[in-house]
Amino acid sequence: MNWKLLFLLSLLGLGIAFATVFHFNQKMEQFIWLPVFICSGYFIFRFGKRKFFLHGFLLGWFNCCWVILVHLFMFSSLVGHHKEVALFVSQLPAGISPKLSVAILEILKWVFLSLISGIFGFVVSKGMEKVSE
Repeated sequence: MNWKLLFLLSLLGLGIAFATVFHFNQKMEQFIWLPVFICSGYFIFRFGKRKFFLHGFLLGWFNCCWVILVHLFMFSSLVGHHKEVALFVSQLPAGISPKLSVAILEILKWVFLSLISGIFGFVVSKGMEKVSE
């Protein structure tokens, strides 16, 4: 495993995490991740050497950690800038932590996105192998 590569690529996720708090809504965010996954797949192929799916999958979990940490630490800004999050939080039953609810939803979202990231790592690496032959 190339842990340095995973950490460096995950810094893109950290940047997107901050951007989603202030600028991007949830609909825009899904389109932002696509080029990140493609770019990451290329760098995983270039510097990962092997286990391309695992590199992509773990990168997804690194990104998950960044997104959850940023969203929890900047929760009031997140709610203030995103009406859909504010609506979700306002509809929670009494006694349920809004931060915990958002963190759980992010984890569920990143289960799927980590698989997508792993698939991109694998598919891009296979495509690049054919190009380099």
